[in-house]
Amino acid sequence: LDKQETKYITKFEESLNHNGNARIFVKECFEILDDDMDDRLSVDEILEGTKSKFLIGEIAASLHELLPLRDTPQELKKHIKRAMKNMWGDELDRESVTESVKWFDADGDGYIQWSEVTDVYNSFGKKFIGMASNIKSAGPMMGMFGGDKGQGEKKRKGPSVADAFKQKSNIHKDIRLDL
Repeated sequence: LDKQETKYITKFEESLNHNGNARIFVKECFEILDDDMDDRLSVDEILEGTKSKFLIGEIAASLHELLPLRDTPQELKKHIKRAMKNMWGDELDRESVTESVKWFDADGDGYIQWSEVTDVYNSFGKKFIGMASNIKSAGPMMGMFGGDKGQGEKKRKGPSVADAFKQKSNIHKDIRLDL
């Protein structure tokens, strides 16, 4: 990872803390989608939210404030719309949303409650923080073996560490590690 990517990882990691901005962002997104303000999201609310240019714009603006991944919120909104189209096609269908809701829906009532979102958020946050710690500690170790550490924006002589890892991973596709 270069310095900018490491900076984003650190910023996102910090935002996951108990009173961090990521929690606020997730809550804002939940509230934006919760059209009837009943503290739960239905399949219909999620479907309508993904069709609304206004709601996508609101979410993009909040995300841009948290992590400016693009130069402007408008550019981020375009990026989000492209990503949604790549994942779900021109329009997200009811069946896909219903299946996605099941992933969050711990009590099986067909809705996503805020408490269910926080459970998934906490689980994801713990996993991300663990991965971020591993990535940060792997950088200096890779540098000891001729990796990218310390090269920053300098021109690299060979493939990046990530590219080398991908090449190695493709060679050994049949090896699986269960962690």
